[in-house]
Amino acid sequence: MHSFISKSGDAQVRTIGIDLDQGLIERAKENVVDGVQFFQLDIMSDKADVFFASLLKTYNRTRFDLITCFSVSMWIHLNHGDDGLRIFIQKLSTYARYLLLEPQPWRCYQTAARRMRKLKQPEFEHLSEINYRCEQLRPFTLKLCKDHNLVLVQNFGSTDWKREVIFFRHALEKVPSEVGPRQLKPLTLGFFTHEAYYILGFLAFVACVLMGFMCRQQGT
Repeated sequence: MHSFISKSGDAQVRTIGIDLDQGLIERAKENVVDGVQFFQLDIMSDKADVFFASLLKTYNRTRFDLITCFSVSMWIHLNHGDDGLRIFIQKLSTYARYLLLEPQPWRCYQTAARRMRKLKQPEFEHLSEINYRCEQLRPFTLKLCKDHNLVLVQNFGSTDWKREVIFFRHALEKVPSEVGPRQLKPLTLGFFTHEAYYILGFLAFVACVLMGFMCRQQGT
């Protein structure tokens, strides 16, 4: 799909995928196509901000056109707590014109915790400190997005894994009807951790489809 959108018009699509797991990055690189790059990176580290600033400067951009986050928010929340999730959303708002987010529901947190116990591994450090649980988790996540200037555009419903996929735009970003025709060269960024082995294809598909949609809406 990345190649299809790249050839569908004048828009040049560049996609950057990052993951905490170097093994998954190496696996992704085995099937890399032109215009797609993969990097091992911890999004919560200061190094990530330096990396993003350098990357955006390379392409003479201030933000990524689209950031996709699949199966990520729970791991940030479990390993960094409520404050960590807040910082994560703030980072997304800082770097994204548009955001496609798949937040995991509370049942996924419970499954992850049971898996750790079954493997006789330590509990997640911040699990007991999470204040927003069960039915409070979704409103908390959406409020964080709203508080950090991410406007909900469309809820695409649930995936086969019964997780919502939600599309946001930054509040400073004009809606397509307010933007005059121009050549859009999409720069996309994908975050994926742990479950990326089944997400990679879907990530590329959705990112490219949305980029194609925005290009058409903005006259390219």
